[in-house]
Amino acid sequence: MKKNTEVKKLIISTTKELLRKNSNITIKDIAEACFINIAAVNYHFGSKDNLIAIVLKEIIEELKDNIYIGLKSLNFEEGIEGSLEKMIQIVFKFTLENSGVIKYMFIHNDNLDYSSNLLMDAFFTENEFTKMIINEINKAGKIEDATVSKAKYMLLFSCFSIPIFLQVTDFIENKKFFSSFSDPSFLQTYIREMLRIIN
Repeated sequence: MKKNTEVKKLIISTTKELLRKNSNITIKDIAEACFINIAAVNYHFGSKDNLIAIVLKEIIEELKDNIYIGLKSLNFEEGIEGSLEKMIQIVFKFTLENSGVIKYMFIHNDNLDYSSNLLMDAFFTENEFTKMIINEINKAGKIEDATVSKAKYMLLFSCFSIPIFLQVTDFIENKKFFSSFSDPSFLQTYIREMLRIIN
């Protein structure tokens, strides 16, 4: 039993690492990287789609954890601009480190519904994560109106999603507009304008 659990963990972690860089991984790629046969992957997960669904959920949870940890380390009383810059950098780092994941989630037609639901459930439903973010927004802006804080949350996460969607555009159009986020001057301008809209 322990061996089966270890094999499953190996398959998941290996798939995660492969998918981070390459959206076109095959079940053969996964099996070869794990030094097992294809039948073993199917035995443990039923199909590649089931395996990928588990992996995508774990990666989204990692992003949420990183944002949560990042938020907890911030001091909004010292100024929201520096805090937002750190949060954008978390998303930016995630985007760069998970280019294959992002491409898979937004480009593969067979996965679009699942990916959309996963992202909506993670970031745009009432859950522990969204409550925590809204609470931080309320503290930072001294907001008491729940409608206002929800609107600011939506604006904030819309702004954070721009780097991810530009990464997808790069994949489709083979352009490098996304790289402008690595320019510190542009990043500061983006944050300033984002703050102006949110405020």
